[in-house]
Amino acid sequence: MGILLTTGGQVNFPGLGLTIENLIEGFDIFGLHISLSGILIALSMFLGLFITERLAKKTEQNTEHYLDLAIRLVIASVIGARIGYVLSHWQYFITDQGSVFDISDGGMSAIGAIIAGLLVSLVYCKQKKLSWLQICDTSLPGIVAGQIVASLGCFFGRNMLGTYSDGTFAMQVALQDVDAKAVSMGRASTHMIRGNFLQVHPVALYEAFILLVLFILLMVTW
Repeated sequence: MGILLTTGGQVNFPGLGLTIENLIEGFDIFGLHISLSGILIALSMFLGLFITERLAKKTEQNTEHYLDLAIRLVIASVIGARIGYVLSHWQYFITDQGSVFDISDGGMSAIGAIIAGLLVSLVYCKQKKLSWLQICDTSLPGIVAGQIVASLGCFFGRNMLGTYSDGTFAMQVALQDVDAKAVSMGRASTHMIRGNFLQVHPVALYEAFILLVLFILLMVTW
C-alpha cells in the first residue's frame, strides 16, 4: 500500500536511436490506479484556467466570468469530444452501440471538444452580454498551453497514433499497448507493424511542439 509508480511497455524512435523501455503509465495510490495521461489532461485544464485568469486580471476584466465559463466548457467539451469521436468512427460503433458511452478506454475527439466549446462560449457571452472576441482573445493562450500538456498526456497514454512512417521521427509502440479499438477501426493496418511494434508518426509529440511554438508567439505578441 502507499504510492507506487507504474510503468508500461517500450517505445522506440529507430531513426533517432532512442528507446524508452519503461514508459510511465501512472500511479497506484492506496490501491487506486491513476493514469499519467489522465493526470496530465486534468492538469491541462487547471493550467489553461490559471493563464487565462492572469491575462484577464492584466486587462482588468472580471475573472469570475472566466471561471463560470470554464466550468461550462469542461462539461461541454467532454460531451462534444465523445460525440465527435463516435461520429468519426461510426462504422465501429454501429455494430457495438453499447460502447458509445464507455470512455474508460479513451476515445475523445479534439475537434468535437472545440466545436462544443465554441458553441457554449457563444451562448454564454450572449447571455452575459460579453464580447465573444475578447473572451476568445484572452482565453486562447491558456487553451493552447493546456493543449500542450494534454498532448503529452496522449503520448504517455499511447492513444493518439498517426499513420505509418519510416522517417527520422517514426515511433514504434508495442502492439500490446495499442488500443484494441484502433486496430479494429482500421487505423493500425498490417503494413504499419514491425515485429511486435506498430510504427507510426508520433502525432501527439508533433502537436505538442507546434502548439509550444504557437504559445510562445502568442505570449510575445499578446
